Amino acid sequence: RHTRYEFVTGVQTCALPICFPVTIFKPIMRDMTYVIKQTLIDASSYDSYHYARRILSFHINFNFGLSLNDLPDTSELCDISDLISEIIKEYRRGDTNENTAVYDIQMLLDDVDIDFIEQQVY
Repeated sequence: RHTRYEFVTGVQTCALPICFPVTIFKPIMRDMTYVIKQTLIDASSYDSYHYARRILSFHINFNFGLSLNDLPDTSELCDISDLISEIIKEYRRGDTNENTAVYDIQMLLDDVDIDFIEQQVY
């Protein structure tokens, strides 16, 4: 980029960094509202279960440091995924608005607390 000051000539040779440290993005990544909203945008009704599992997996990973694959595929986790999937379908059909869908999903995720995770692991 050329400068516009007459006493400086030439082309700017340094640039902003191409990539940023992961720590810059962690607050965004930890914001479940952001994750849920993006998922609602990306998801379609026919694959809502896949996206529901993605939300659940993200929540478990960032709150408990575990992978969803580390936990047994219990009926409780399947039930939570099913309920999130239904909310996604309702949103995609236009039966509910974004704020209500995000709130309902967050309420379901609040049920996945440390006691619940410990019961699944041990």
